[in-house]
Amino acid sequence: MLREDVMTVTEDLRWLMAHPVQAVEYLEKARLKLKLYGHYDEVFIRQTYSRLYQAIRPGTTVLDLGAFVGDTAIYFAMNPNVKEVIAYESSPAVYGLLTRNINGSGLAKKIRAKNCAVGAHEGFVTNSTREITGTNRTLGYSGTRREAQRVRTVTLASCLDGLKRVAIKCDIEGAEKGLFRTDLSNVYAIILEHHNGSGRDIKRELAERGFSTEAVTGNENGGILFASRRPKNTRS
Repeated sequence: MLREDVMTVTEDLRWLMAHPVQAVEYLEKARLKLKLYGHYDEVFIRQTYSRLYQAIRPGTTVLDLGAFVGDTAIYFAMNPNVKEVIAYESSPAVYGLLTRNINGSGLAKKIRAKNCAVGAHEGFVTNSTREITGTNRTLGYSGTRREAQRVRTVTLASCLDGLKRVAIKCDIEGAEKGLFRTDLSNVYAIILEHHNGSGRDIKRELAERGFSTEAVTGNENGGILFASRRPKNTRS
């Protein structure tokens, strides 16, 4: 570990060069911590998902699509109106952190975690990397990257089956394209991060299903979108 008294870039570099093995280990850990701190800041400090949090009604099940290390699942589970959070995370490596964080949060009874991807098609897809990263993505039904691995994929329709009052948080790194072309009659609110120009198509798909939409950040090329409507199913 770097000495606590190292205060300047020059001294930092001298220490790194003198301890290359320790430096690599330290910097890898530091890189992961920065990612996790960034997600914590986004969710709990900047309140990126507050638009959905404030709209949640009593007895709601939240589907957390792309749960990463559990920060958003824990955030929504803190809402007293939430009955349950079902957290979907495709990466096996990240899923290990997700379950540990959930179990240590004091909210484990309200959160169910599932190690699978959610997409427009059911089956198996290739997960692009084994690294712990919040920008991991699925690549379709075949892949050539050496570090990739196959993960099970379920459809949004199967996730919604049997549920009555649902809100969705979705951040699945591009796989959201075509995801909402399904029956959403038991869903009343959605917040999603859209990528690569998919915003226009998603807004149209949601409008066809009775949702009004508003941009939280960004534009149709990429950003966060909030969609809502009065739920058809209001009984628990």
